[in-house]
Amino acid sequence: MAPNTNITENEQKSDSSENSNDSVRRDNITAASKPERDAADAAMAAKTTAAPAKAKNFTPWKKSDPAALVPDRLEGEWAGAGFVRDGQPIRVLATFKRNDARSGDIGEVTIASSRLNAVYRLVRDPNGTVRLADKTSDTRGIHPVRQSDSRDSLDRPYVTLGLPGYHTVVIYPPWSPSGGTVTRFNEHCGLIDPWLQARASAWASARELKIRFSDGLQTYDAAKAAAVESFAEPAFSQRFGTSFVAMSDEQRADFLLEVRDCVLTGDALLREELYEGLFQYRYLVRDRILFAGGFFQGSRPPPFDPREASRLSVEASRHSAEAEVRFSQTASAASAAATAAKAEEAIKAFGDDLSLLRPSFLHAALRPAQERIAALRDAEGAQRIAARRDRFRQRMEGTPFPPHAFLPSRVDRVRAVVTGDVQRLEGGDMSFFGGVIAESVEACKLPSSAVERLALVRLLEASFNLALMGDAFSSKNIGEAIGGSAQSQAMFLEGVTAVRTMGCAHPFLSVLLTTLVDISTAPAGNAEGGGPDQFVRTCSLDRSRLQCECIVREGSVLVPNIAQQRFDRSILSNIVSRNPLIGMNLFIKCGVSNY
Repeated sequence: MAPNTNITENEQKSDSSENSNDSVRRDNITAASKPERDAADAAMAAKTTAAPAKAKNFTPWKKSDPAALVPDRLEGEWAGAGFVRDGQPIRVLATFKRNDARSGDIGEVTIASSRLNAVYRLVRDPNGTVRLADKTSDTRGIHPVRQSDSRDSLDRPYVTLGLPGYHTVVIYPPWSPSGGTVTRFNEHCGLIDPWLQARASAWASARELKIRFSDGLQTYDAAKAAAVESFAEPAFSQRFGTSFVAMSDEQRADFLLEVRDCVLTGDALLREELYEGLFQYRYLVRDRILFAGGFFQGSRPPPFDPREASRLSVEASRHSAEAEVRFSQTASAASAAATAAKAEEAIKAFGDDLSLLRPSFLHAALRPAQERIAALRDAEGAQRIAARRDRFRQRMEGTPFPPHAFLPSRVDRVRAVVTGDVQRLEGGDMSFFGGVIAESVEACKLPSSAVERLALVRLLEASFNLALMGDAFSSKNIGEAIGGSAQSQAMFLEGVTAVRTMGCAHPFLSVLLTTLVDISTAPAGNAEGGGPDQFVRTCSLDRSRLQCECIVREGSVLVPNIAQQRFDRSILSNIVSRNPLIGMNLFIKCGVSNY
């Protein structure tokens, strides 16, 4: 970007000889009356009027004569944007009022926005530089009003205002030829902001579909589907007055550039997936950082090829309609499937074309299949639970239960484990059964199978980790931090005592160890009804399924119901803070390095 320069009364230059003549005529009426100045403004506006709009609501920015931006000529309402000190973007409306003074106070400017409202004096010093000064101060002004020598990516001239206490604010010339009474920058962002919000909602909706159909929609690209939804008809035409396909290449390119401007100056969610196919995300983030620092990259080319982006969007829109027709048969097959797994397979078989389906369409098309899959999983889950209980009870048949070996508070829990009523062990279970395993291996040499011993290592390791650091290591209450470790050690010793009381020869010990092997080797992250648990479904949106299953397996030591929870990064940080040893397992075993 070319450096900004102070604009004096005699230094303004135009880009063409014709515009230069107009600038000279404007400078000759500096001290003229307001009607004369208005007539000059009207003449200037007439020369800058562009071709008629090519779409009902969408009109590209018109090229404005830079002579209209001489700081001491500013009058009326101007749209712009900037950043306040906390880094949040603001859109502003700058209203300029001028008087006939040639020096000193030549007028005032009112800055209005949702977060910034102030009135400043416009002061021109003897050198001709226009500056901003506080309304109540006697200072002559230290914040210059500058016009840039360059133009932004849409060939718009602009003026920068260095507001006291704030970063640079950039204002644009008005869109309309009426002298600045209409500010189309804010008007267009008023159309584009809801469009961006709708795109974000479509993306969230696509992700929710992937949670419900975690197997069938594994290849469903939520970002691409949201892009298809955002350009779909008739919603796009209703919002912008024409379809994206019907726009000219120039209009589509201008539209995408304006979307970029609205993203930079608004509060749109900055997430890479939302702008796939529109921008290169790393450049978008860079632009916002630079803009927040007061460096407006006006003359730099846009960070993407808008024509290529528009071509991809047009193709996706056309192919989407064809894909939706074909998917209707797939949805019917899924809703008639004999098992939940076959229903998901029928959906998955649609392949990469799944991402051409709008989330709103897919929600409606898969509603019967969703109901069918839910009913099948309920039935399959009930059968699976019954089968496991039968298997565990057959294993216990003829084996006496030794209640004398356990504390009264532990008897019911142990009985539930060996009869198949417990699918996963909780933190307290880990410590107790860890003691059982440790004593069985050390004193009884059980289980005799090396494979079964390896299967029990995780339970043993979890009990050691709890005994060393408890479940509240980072607590500011030292009693709570130490108490968790002491309690885990006590339960570990309780398990050791139970084996010694029972005796190595008691048949129940072998049955109990075999049951613990079954529980330890059960697939992590699988729900009773088949398919992944809630945590794995939501976690695997952004991580691999294997990693998510590993997190469930390791994290259940501290968070017993982790499988039923929706994934949240705070769960990972909570585990790390409560027990760093278990947190280390998330890094070593599960590969979690960023949470």
